[in-house]
Amino acid sequence: MNHIVWACVVLLSNEPYSVIGTMQTKGHCDSIARMYGEEVKCYPVNVTNHREILEQIKALNEIQK
Repeated sequence: MNHIVWACVVLLSNEPYSVIGTMQTKGHCDSIARMYGEEVKCYPVNVTNHREILEQIKALNEIQK
């Protein structure tokens, strides 16, 4: 079973660019994101590899379009 973690991600032109890190709770992720500013967002993911996180977020964004 995959567990959900929260990825703190830097966005560039609203596309995921790099991963700052993963956190166990949304609250922790949100507090880290606030320190960096509006270009950093938190996303729920079920992987921890940074490349896989970016691919998963890109796929989720495509589904939402």
